[in-house]
Amino acid sequence: FGLFPVNTISYHGIKEEEEEEEEEGEEEEEEEEEEEEEEEEEEEEEEEEEEEEEEEEEEEEEEEEEEEEEEERGGEEEEEEEEEEEEEEEEEEEEEEEEEEEEEEEEEEEEEEKKKKKKKKKKRKRRRRRRRRRRRRRRRRRRRRREEEEEEEKKKKKKKRNYIN
Repeated sequence: FGLFPVNTISYHGIKEEEEEEEEEGEEEEEEEEEEEEEEEEEEEEEEEEEEEEEEEEEEEEEEEEEEEEEEERGGEEEEEEEEEEEEEEEEEEEEEEEEEEEEEEEEEEEEEEKKKKKKKKKKRKRRRRRRRRRRRRRRRRRRRRREEEEEEEKKKKKKKRNYIN
């Protein structure tokens, strides 16, 4: 410490601390932005699913209306309608199977997303812990340095007093 004045040491420490705080703030902002993007993506997916469901409902309603019209015509058309209904039922069954498969895939994707979120949480916790530990270490070091410097100052003053006496 003999070569450097005490002020430069504390100035550099403060400067480093400010830079680290800025970096931490930037990291937190980035994390928040990522979370917002993920939420937006999820909302978009939900909207798409709702639209698909609405379209399916409309198709079913149209099919029902067509069936009613055919029943009104009656007679020979009934046999044709029955055949068509059977075909439609088969198609509906196929569609239901496809929907079930899609739902299963979506569930799997959701589980994967949950796992990813858990990993992110763990990472964040680890980062926070590391930051806290670093801060504590820095504070301890600074405190020790300060105490050592104060002790040296006291010793110097004592020597001067003893020398004068």
